[in-house]
Amino acid sequence: MTKLARGGHILGWLAVFLGLGALFGASALRAASPDRTFISFGDYFLAYEEVKYEEIDPVTKNVLVRRELPGVWRFILTQKPQGTFGLKNPDATMLTQPFLWQAFGQPPHTRISILQPPRSANPSNDMKSTLDHPKVKFETDKQSSRPVLRILKDDNKEVFSISPYSPDGLLSGLMIFGNQYSHVLGLGADFGLMGSSLNLNGQVSQVGGPSGNRLVNKMEGRTAGLQAPIMFALGQGKDCAAIFVNETRPLVWDFSSVPWTVGLVGPMDPLGSLEFFVIVGEDLPAIRRTYMSMVGRPPVPPKNIFRPWVVDRFRPNNSSDTVDAYFSGLKAQLNRFKAGVLALGLPVGGGPLVAAKAAGVDVMVIENPYVPVGEVFNGLASASRGYLVRDSSDTGAPLRLIYKGVASGLLDYTNNAASAHWHNIVRGEILENGFRTFFLDGGEPESYSALAWYKGDRGQGEHSHYAWANRFSLRWMAAFVRNSGQQRRVSPTGNAMTRLFMLARSGLAGQGRYGVGFYYMDPNPVFNLSEGLARSHLSLSGIDYFSPDIFPWLSRFSLRQSGPNFSAWLSRNALLSFPLLVPRVFLDLPWASSSLSLREKFEPYLYSLAHQAYLDGEPLVAPLVYHFQDDLKARDSAIEAMVGSHVLVAAGIFGSENSLSFTLPAGRWYDYYRREILERPETDKITLPSKLGGLPVAPLLLRAGAIIPLKSDELSLSDYLHIMAFPSQTETTFVWRDDDGVTDNYRGRAQGRGQRLLAQEQEQAQAQAEAAANQRASAPESAQEAGQEATSEPSSGGASSGSVRAQSDGAVSSYVPTQDPPMFTVQTRGHDQDPQIIAIAFNLTTGQEQGNPTYKLTINKAQPEQLAGVPPRKRPFIVEFVGVGNRGVATLDGFSLNREIRESDLMEAPKGWMSLGDGRVLVKTEPLPLNVNHVIFLR
Repeated sequence: MTKLARGGHILGWLAVFLGLGALFGASALRAASPDRTFISFGDYFLAYEEVKYEEIDPVTKNVLVRRELPGVWRFILTQKPQGTFGLKNPDATMLTQPFLWQAFGQPPHTRISILQPPRSANPSNDMKSTLDHPKVKFETDKQSSRPVLRILKDDNKEVFSISPYSPDGLLSGLMIFGNQYSHVLGLGADFGLMGSSLNLNGQVSQVGGPSGNRLVNKMEGRTAGLQAPIMFALGQGKDCAAIFVNETRPLVWDFSSVPWTVGLVGPMDPLGSLEFFVIVGEDLPAIRRTYMSMVGRPPVPPKNIFRPWVVDRFRPNNSSDTVDAYFSGLKAQLNRFKAGVLALGLPVGGGPLVAAKAAGVDVMVIENPYVPVGEVFNGLASASRGYLVRDSSDTGAPLRLIYKGVASGLLDYTNNAASAHWHNIVRGEILENGFRTFFLDGGEPESYSALAWYKGDRGQGEHSHYAWANRFSLRWMAAFVRNSGQQRRVSPTGNAMTRLFMLARSGLAGQGRYGVGFYYMDPNPVFNLSEGLARSHLSLSGIDYFSPDIFPWLSRFSLRQSGPNFSAWLSRNALLSFPLLVPRVFLDLPWASSSLSLREKFEPYLYSLAHQAYLDGEPLVAPLVYHFQDDLKARDSAIEAMVGSHVLVAAGIFGSENSLSFTLPAGRWYDYYRREILERPETDKITLPSKLGGLPVAPLLLRAGAIIPLKSDELSLSDYLHIMAFPSQTETTFVWRDDDGVTDNYRGRAQGRGQRLLAQEQEQAQAQAEAAANQRASAPESAQEAGQEATSEPSSGGASSGSVRAQSDGAVSSYVPTQDPPMFTVQTRGHDQDPQIIAIAFNLTTGQEQGNPTYKLTINKAQPEQLAGVPPRKRPFIVEFVGVGNRGVATLDGFSLNREIRESDLMEAPKGWMSLGDGRVLVKTEPLPLNVNHVIFLR
């Protein structure tokens, strides 16, 4: 066998082992039948295949859903070692550096389907340097003698031409020939970029360096970047394609000249590999949805994430009741908007959190990986544990860093045992107290050393700071979710896990699947252009939840100076930030209340978009180009944002104090505040007021065909869902989804996965409840008679200890200390039914009847997403048709509504309709059963 053939067979087996080494708990790869080819490619080996995904039941391991991902190719490129491999039996041997699905991993309970390639009778025939394929072609460039991979669509139109990038003779990245593309988007958030265009073509994007994601200081603020190596290239019309480089080490994307290049900042291991995907689709949204299927769609956050979060600087004094008084004062302010608080400087511990819980204040708990030198530090650094990052080597002392002026160690989140232990001694108690929203601070990492040695889980060379810096935060997030998932949580409304949400200062593509948003600190609200650019690229890169915090910037100025800037900023971000952070000092001011009231009114719409992002991979907020890709005037703009597909917010900075100018896409639009119909002028720019009644507002436009579920403004109608309908010439549909806002019951109940998991949990909890009862029987009689908690501490040979608790409030919890990491399970009694999950589709149609226009809104019955045995409840609606003129007849389900009545009477009548003028008709319904369809008809 020739050296070339032997190398090819080794590569084939390495690619098979790729799946077996998948990270993040993904199961072994399942045999399927994609077309895979391995070739010799100049000085490199390259393997490629088409990709399919399967969603797996985590209990039965059966395939629930097979997702076809047409137009996705997966490539693994590696440099040929010098000389022979020296392996006598390559079919049974794996190199010390196996290919791995790297840190982005796969969506939970999903696996990639791969088949071992067929063997030829003459293996050397498979190793041609030139190989033709209907969609992939390998050639040698005639001018440069460089090997070139050409990827073609079915019609033979070229997608990309790609060559290995090796400026120093070693594989470093890719050269990308994309002359047919005019625009480049994506790549996460690089706050170092300058300019006002969303287009990255002609620029160099470097989110980080050898230190990983870095803090950037510039006029716009001080924040950390986020690397998401997904590049979207746009050509004429809807022509587009994407390259996703599955690499976590820092990358530089250079679009300043052709060919474009993407390469590692530092070295690649000589036996390392570069894995990348090429994705094509009919348009930009189709490609983004495919990409989200690969890296994981975000879970639905707790509903409180769609409400304001107050930022405050906790300043303790010598008074003994400081903490209690602090939270009591906060409660009165937060009640109106059901807001939570991000209390900067609040010590994490029993006292403050107990006080917050007693006051009913939801706190975003700050957690960082830096452990001050002291007793806890010494325990983590003991020889038997080694839970801190080490200095220089695996035998080095714990690395000591200065974090915020304090000598500290860095918790090693690349060590699963360290993360489990930290959860056991710190975070578990916080979760037990009901707090589920966290701010992960300092994960850039902010303080680091190039000599740091991380435990990791790979071979030689994968312990350096360069190898782990960018994915340190991702491991932190993964450990958070993993350990919290093993500590079963119970909501007040049923037996299920409560949801988690985290904000992080840095991260990577795919972090959204852990329920993590991106926090960018200190954008300047006067020069907020980089904020809009970052938001747009983050959205395209799969980061749906992002939250700017201008509190540090505002603290430099007096209230008189900072108030006007924040008021304008808040009006433009009220519908764009998740969560929306508001300094406490401004909370009760009229202009803040106005913007926060708008946010509260739109909560049903925003929450439905969160469900859509989880189910379909659609972004909550996106730049204009996402929905208007073939509109060249909209492609470069980052000062407008689309919330869903039908709401436009002008969040830009261009205009006078009293107005804003922005690009309006083609089509019919409605001004939300004035209810006027707008069309794009010839200049493409439109100017609208940025103040209403003396208060700042951002121009808010609704696209024809919009169906927007809102909260009712009237307190007396708070149970009504207000539907705004803006007719168009084509039928439109919007699905309103609602649930308890706390538990994970919304996940996969239709397929029965959750029911099986629930049954398994209940069975396990019952067994442990019996054990707890036995413990209680042997507890002191005085404790039982008093109804107090009885605790027994079992012996443990390890460092951790556990307890079994039996409580008199009907809940039984048990802690099993023998498992690593520890397992918590909880069972509750006394709940008659599980929370309800509702999904209702609203269909809006426009027609003609005897030459007169007609309008019909169909309320389709609730989808079977609610839990078994829970009948759909009734719901009253207020439906506002905008742009329909004064109507003569209104009916509901074929029966004439009450006569047209006055507005004052409408509030008292069980149902009826009225004309508000300016093309608006308001219809009020009685409570409608949601298990049947209903039709509101106007003519």
